[in-house]
Amino acid sequence: MKVVVLDREFFFGPSPDNSELSALSREYTHVVVLTFPHEVKYDVGLLRSFGVEVLEVPVPDFRSPPLLDLVFIVEWVLDKVNSGGRVYVHCARGYGRSATVAAAYLIRRYGKSWVESVDRVRKLREGSLESIEQLSVLKAYETMLRYLNPAEVSGLFKCLYKQARDHVSKMLQIGLKNSDVLSSLTRTSQDLLIQELLISLNQYMKSLNEECKPLNLPVMGDARQHVNTDILKTYIELIMAVDELRNQCVEDLEIKVRENNLVESVLYCSADLMSSCSVIKKRVEEVIAKMCESLNCSVKTVALGFLNIRAKFLGLRQVPPKSFSPVEE
Repeated sequence: MKVVVLDREFFFGPSPDNSELSALSREYTHVVVLTFPHEVKYDVGLLRSFGVEVLEVPVPDFRSPPLLDLVFIVEWVLDKVNSGGRVYVHCARGYGRSATVAAAYLIRRYGKSWVESVDRVRKLREGSLESIEQLSVLKAYETMLRYLNPAEVSGLFKCLYKQARDHVSKMLQIGLKNSDVLSSLTRTSQDLLIQELLISLNQYMKSLNEECKPLNLPVMGDARQHVNTDILKTYIELIMAVDELRNQCVEDLEIKVRENNLVESVLYCSADLMSSCSVIKKRVEEVIAKMCESLNCSVKTVALGFLNIRAKFLGLRQVPPKSFSPVEE
């Protein structure tokens, strides 16, 4: 078992087997398991019997933990490390999921950029961080740390049930990851775009669970600035391109958009497809522009609308209409 030493307290690598558990328990006080039960080569109960505290957050192979899950894992690790613990994080082979957590740990503990963290992890473990999704969540994580208290965000992991948590993670991840590019393209403050995103997410989470504490929003100087229609269209693209239904073909989506069936087109979209198919992207933009003009709504209102579209698709509770605010507000 090839273990990568990140610092004196954090280690990552592949899954051990039963023959290695005794030695592992002498080296580490805590273990984070990112694999599903069918991938694990050892008895997790046996590892616990050796006195090791285990956190299990299963993530599909070649994928990244959802943003809220990643925040929770890193905060959990930091808590154990700050208490004198030594933590081993593993996935199946030690290249993707565990390396993603390792890079996030560098961002959080040492203030590294996501690019610096990825470079460091790859130098330690050649071939690690295997997918665009894993890099994407790290960029979003770094941006999130500039606006939100990670310890506070970590609380959402237990507050929201899994479907809702994954939904909020995806919305937050896409909005944060793309906010700098969108700000540059539209000459709109990145702070303002992120503020609108966070306000919408707070309202959405409140509708799901009244016991879920809202995120404390950072104070931003240009909060009263208005966003024009073109920026609104682009912003909505970010929050609508949240599904990863990878088996849906381009032709299906093209038909949905041509027929102006916006709800169905949203459900067929994936972030990859939306960014790679400019023809369909343009048609969706045109439909959204007409929708925004006819509704005369604020960014927050339309964002909540699209959150509800996805919530309905997943069978989640939706924000009641009275929560929607007209543009005059």
